[in-house]
Amino acid sequence: MAVVYLTFDSEIDLMAIDVVTKKFKNKLDSSHWTIADFLLGKNELKIYHNEFFKGSHFVEGGASKKYIIKGIVKMTVKPKVAELLLAGKTEWVLSNVKVTHDDEDDNRTDLVFSPSKLGTSLVVSSTLDKPSK
Repeated sequence: MAVVYLTFDSEIDLMAIDVVTKKFKNKLDSSHWTIADFLLGKNELKIYHNEFFKGSHFVEGGASKKYIIKGIVKMTVKPKVAELLLAGKTEWVLSNVKVTHDDEDDNRTDLVFSPSKLGTSLVVSSTLDKPSK
């Protein structure tokens, strides 16, 4: 396994993909637990809230939502995926974003979004060098 550092700087418009998420009108921000699913060729990759070396990713907004991912992620990947990532800038296709919202009553709501335009991708650069904090 190889440790790579991935740099992200993107914003993507989202749409709700289930009834619970469509009915949800509260605000979301960087305090909510977020997981994003991506495709890089045939490889499925996930970015979790706690994988950021610096920066963050989150869903922002009230009625309309936007996925924001800015910063550097530390990820352990298989050697073949590391080769692909380190070959140059890569395009990752966002498939969906999951957010957990906890309200004051300790009610937990799981929300699922997808890009408003199918096949939306973002450019990611990768390195083996650990960035300074």
